[in-house]
Amino acid sequence: MPKTKTQGVVFGILMSFFMAYGMEVYNTSIRMGFNLAKGLGFSSISYAVFWEALKESVFMTVIVYIVSDLIGNRAGAAFMKRHCDPEKDNPYFCRLMRQAGTVQVMCPLMSLAATLLFKDAGNQIIAVWFQTTVFNFPMAFFWQLCFAGPIVRKVFGVIFSIVMIAATMYLLFNIIKLNVLPTKLLFLMTIVFVLLDLIFILLLCFATKGVVSKIICIIFALAISLGSCLGGYYMSKTGGLLSSMTNVAKHSKNTVSVVVKESSEMKKKTDLTGHSVGTLANINTVGSKKILKELTNSGIQMEQKEFGSMTEMLESFYNGEVDSIVISESSRSQITDMETYANFDSNTRVVYQTSYKVENTDKAKAVSNITNTPFNVLISGSDTRGGYDENGRSDVIMVATVNPKTGTILLTSVPRDFYVETACDAADGCQQGALDKITHTGVHGTNTTKRTVEQLLGIEINYTFKVGFDTVTDIVDAVGGIDVNVEPGYECSNFMHAPGLSVHAGVNHLNGEQALGYARERYAYSEGDRQRTKNQQQVLMGIVDKITSPAIVTNYASIMDSMSNTFSTTMSNDEISSLIKYQLNSNPKWKMEQYMVNGTGDTLMCAELGDAAYVMVPDQSTVTTAKNKINAVLAGKSADNVE
Repeated sequence: MPKTKTQGVVFGILMSFFMAYGMEVYNTSIRMGFNLAKGLGFSSISYAVFWEALKESVFMTVIVYIVSDLIGNRAGAAFMKRHCDPEKDNPYFCRLMRQAGTVQVMCPLMSLAATLLFKDAGNQIIAVWFQTTVFNFPMAFFWQLCFAGPIVRKVFGVIFSIVMIAATMYLLFNIIKLNVLPTKLLFLMTIVFVLLDLIFILLLCFATKGVVSKIICIIFALAISLGSCLGGYYMSKTGGLLSSMTNVAKHSKNTVSVVVKESSEMKKKTDLTGHSVGTLANINTVGSKKILKELTNSGIQMEQKEFGSMTEMLESFYNGEVDSIVISESSRSQITDMETYANFDSNTRVVYQTSYKVENTDKAKAVSNITNTPFNVLISGSDTRGGYDENGRSDVIMVATVNPKTGTILLTSVPRDFYVETACDAADGCQQGALDKITHTGVHGTNTTKRTVEQLLGIEINYTFKVGFDTVTDIVDAVGGIDVNVEPGYECSNFMHAPGLSVHAGVNHLNGEQALGYARERYAYSEGDRQRTKNQQQVLMGIVDKITSPAIVTNYASIMDSMSNTFSTTMSNDEISSLIKYQLNSNPKWKMEQYMVNGTGDTLMCAELGDAAYVMVPDQSTVTTAKNKINAVLAGKSADNVE
């Protein structure tokens, strides 16, 4: 029997339906004459009776519930109170008295409703009502006593059992689909959940009789169901993240814009007609041709002027020699990095913009068995604002060398301004063999950055891991912020990329915006890009520390949401699953090692800019050391032993 108001409502609705349907089957069969079938009686009932009864019982349930709530239940309770004492008498006798009192009121009232709704009684309404009541009374009493009441009282146990089984199946389905648990652990988990479900189903439906024991069983059943649903939801979120990460797009997106001065009277693309536009002769030629062709097809003719370098084009633009310029959005940060054009974003305006796709040539060089074969992963943090699938400068460049056998991970960082010889495939569109900052290789796709790093360090990179670095804000906020340890002498009260941010010596707790500013800052430090690289390593390790802590459980869903469409990797779903299984099965104690190649600052010609800019000329001894450290870890040794 129901013990709370909510249970009472559910119990009342269920009881009303079962009573209405049972009585409608009975009355419908009589109305169709099945009770008069010679030698058969009610045993001759067809499926049509049950269907017709179901249609009528839909609104009869509402009437039964309202009438019973207003009159029937009160009458039953009053009748029981007059004939039994719940404290002394047998509870089954008291229940019988309550049902008798309810039926003696409900039967005449519901018979009247049936007479008015379903029987064409005419002026014989009183007689038909009396006849219907007489026919219905014994059926109503015994139907409620022997069937409707017991069924509904069992329904609570059945409902909880179904919910518990469904929740368990949902959890196991998502765990199996994710494919990250070792076979032994998966088998054990399945057995445990099946046994728990079986035990509580037996207790709910058959074993428990007392109110207290029933409530305890329900609480445990609900706890198991909620836990299973939550676990299944988490597994589903994780599976979705892995799928999005490993589903590497076949194409990358490039965006180009026609830009005018903020003070210009040109507001829309039609205003460009008859004006001059500057383009680069040897850089971003595909994008320039595409956007100018689109404008021409729209009937907009412009006078094109080509320039040999970005600096030359910008000078002519600001001097008024050309009315507009075509830029790749991936090069916007290159422009704002120039001190002269630091305010480029605020004093210019985009009049027309288009995007086009280029083939993604980045492919994995998979190892035979990722759980026992060492491998290299390029971690590329793009500064693009358009999502991880859009090409942009590689502001974070690290090589993670992983040896599963020894449990060693070496992070080798390459400063973004490192002056290197560019290497790429023909389809990537870069200037093969040209000297440039390594950050500019990202404009031509992750594969160009990978090829260039391979050539620089003399290694083979097996996989790439690309992250839109601006999404760091969402991830850090989702994990509740990160802690970074600032060494004495590296305090800072004014960050260019995060105004208002300051850090002190010791442990600093950073939110998303602060962490991004800390990772992007170089001007506040005398060591410039070297210190920025160290800061990026700290931010990365801070995130890893948070997502591997038990606290992740409390905000797991938001973390998964923040990481969705943030990462892209050429590592397959099966390989990631294998690594997770390996971690769960063997629980290796990973040793983290770090190294950064170094160099000296200079101002040299950069191919992508077509002009001179600040670069870091490599110290070849550090490059050699980095190569030796990577090879040492691959060979099962410690990088710390390599000088």
